[in-house]
Amino acid sequence: MNKKLFASLVVVGVLVSGMFGGFVKKAEAATVTIPVGSTFFGDIWYNSYYKVQDSKGNTINAKTTTSTTLTGTITMTNNISYGTVSFVDYDKDAKKIYKVPTSTQAYKTASTSSKLTAKNYLGKTVNVKVPAGNVMTKINTYWTKDSFKYTDYVKVKGKWIKQTKTATIYVPSKYVKGYTSYFWKKYTKKRTGYFFTPVKNGITLEEYNLLRDGMTFGMSYNAVVTLTGEKMILTSKSSKDGHSYKSYEWEYDVVKDNNWIWKWVLLDFKDGKLVFKHQSGLY
Repeated sequence: MNKKLFASLVVVGVLVSGMFGGFVKKAEAATVTIPVGSTFFGDIWYNSYYKVQDSKGNTINAKTTTSTTLTGTITMTNNISYGTVSFVDYDKDAKKIYKVPTSTQAYKTASTSSKLTAKNYLGKTVNVKVPAGNVMTKINTYWTKDSFKYTDYVKVKGKWIKQTKTATIYVPSKYVKGYTSYFWKKYTKKRTGYFFTPVKNGITLEEYNLLRDGMTFGMSYNAVVTLTGEKMILTSKSSKDGHSYKSYEWEYDVVKDNNWIWKWVLLDFKDGKLVFKHQSGLY
């Protein structure tokens, strides 16, 4: 891919998140393995970590549930590697539940001629009532049922002794109300996860020349980090007239083989877009 075409693709990627999906190519196989519990990015531009919901519906960073072997790097920037990740996510689901809104008669079978009765402490026969709020299972258009515990008295040696019994009881559907209940259902999912694996070669002149500035096509800071593989130092931050301003610097200063090597890059951002860049010593 020549440099001019590459720069054009960078612009498209900044304008539309995820547009590079069609251009991602597998590079030489990586040997890096990411451990369980690692966060990952959802796109190649070093944006925010991929998000999921927890069991209570809170938005959190997704974390890998198995170790992940990175299978390649992005051809546009070798600072981002990718692999298939497994992670847990909760999706909001709905189910219908049926409750008895007010106390009503229980039946032994799906027939109104089969009332469930019991004895009270005086030995008198009474109807068994299903209390308000009892959850029922709908079995057809006309009937619901439940495994139900109720109190009965049995005469033992002339005394009425209290017992707890369990029976499958039935209640006509017309006495039951349906409610929609929402819950968070757990899923184990897979997708392509992207990881920041920077090549430790500093910022090169070639990478610098690909950094697009200007309010129309200016790159974000995250896009700059993705392309160069280098995080920079925030040297100033301000706001004025509804606009935000940030300046970042990157410096390489070392003496090697009695030679002083110094490289420096200055980047200015307005409202999150690169509007000015300057360098010294890059090659």
